[in-house]
Amino acid sequence: MLAKIPIFSKLEFHIAARYLKTKKHDGVISIVSALSIVGIALGVATLIIVMSVMNGFRTELLSRILGVNSHISIYGNGHDIPGYDNIIKQLGINEDILSAIPMVEGHAIISNPRFGKVTEGIKVRGIKMEDFVANELLNNKNFQGDTAYFDIPSNPEGVIIGSRLAQALNAYPGDEVQIITPQTSSTVLGSVPRKKTFVIAGTFDVGMFEYDRHMIY
Repeated sequence: MLAKIPIFSKLEFHIAARYLKTKKHDGVISIVSALSIVGIALGVATLIIVMSVMNGFRTELLSRILGVNSHISIYGNGHDIPGYDNIIKQLGINEDILSAIPMVEGHAIISNPRFGKVTEGIKVRGIKMEDFVANELLNNKNFQGDTAYFDIPSNPEGVIIGSRLAQALNAYPGDEVQIITPQTSSTVLGSVPRKKTFVIAGTFDVGMFEYDRHMIY
């Protein structure tokens, strides 16, 4: 068993006491020493508080970013990744990988049919519903709506959008939105952008403007 090592040795205490003590007939040095100690203590305390706040902010920021994104994203070379389920199973064997989920991602424009002038550029992500529900940052206490909406086959196709995007569109759970993608469809009149109407099944709020305003699932 290791013996406890004192933080300060006798020599350090002796040196500190030597310079803090003063003669009885002169109290100036003791006042200066006291003020010096208080000043150093306040400076160190301020530094510790600032570092604690910054570390806490960094931890919170990383948790929010990694709650929506991942450390590593794997994309196919211009095409879908075949056999991704087997790849995910193999990744799950590695104890250093906490989670791996399949995802489809793209960009589009969203609008509220009732207010056609309001449009927003968005990032669209398609994931499995169980993966969304398991994500504590997305499916938190601020989530509005019902994730069971997608379990009912008779329901129209739905989306889950960010809370700030919902405010910008003035559209909330139960309302319809129209999504237009850059991919085109060939018609007799030529190529036209693809567009489709969806029902808002819910809204999420992760506390970061970039995600809450420009992302849907």
